[in-house]
Amino acid sequence: MTNEFKYEIFDIKVNDDIYNRIINKSYIENDSIKLEDLVYIKFLHYDFNNNVKEGELIINRKIKDNIINVLKELFDNKYQINSFKLIDNYFDNEEDKIAIDRKSILDDNSYSFFYRKIYGTDKLSNHAYGLAIDINPRENPYLPVIDGKYDYTYLDEQDKYYIENRDKNLDHVITHDDLLYKVFVKNGFSWGGDWDTSKDYQHFEVDYE
Repeated sequence: MTNEFKYEIFDIKVNDDIYNRIINKSYIENDSIKLEDLVYIKFLHYDFNNNVKEGELIINRKIKDNIINVLKELFDNKYQINSFKLIDNYFDNEEDKIAIDRKSILDDNSYSFFYRKIYGTDKLSNHAYGLAIDINPRENPYLPVIDGKYDYTYLDEQDKYYIENRDKNLDHVITHDDLLYKVFVKNGFSWGGDWDTSKDYQHFEVDYE
């Protein structure tokens, strides 16, 4: 593949190929986010083997320029991201959204849009609006706080290792010194690693509320 960053942006329309992939999976009819609020992006990125791969994301139309700026700068610097696949690839007749998300995490997959609530709450996640993106989640786990305590229920030994060794300069670990952190923040995103309670080291979001 080329070493020049390339991308395409598509509207999502009822009964087109993307719509048929996501309907009643990551996207359901709702009053919070409309189909026309979302766009589908195909783009190039570097994987962990430094190979150029094609990725895909669904994001909120409001942040498409922000995301393209981020992806381009990361590509130009050969920043490695394992994969970008739609969360819909992980449904496989699975209805439990936590289990679906976990399958994506175990595949070290980066994604944005997923109409779901913040785990342990009744509030919609910014993923449900296409305003959040998770990057290299295997090396950058989510550590939630439930009832005032860190909840390790869905974490395995590898997750715990990456939580406990974030200062060891491990490959693909996001810190304040990491290029990915700097590029996202420069383009208007905040980082879940800076949250006061739960820590979501994979998570970047723009809050339009």
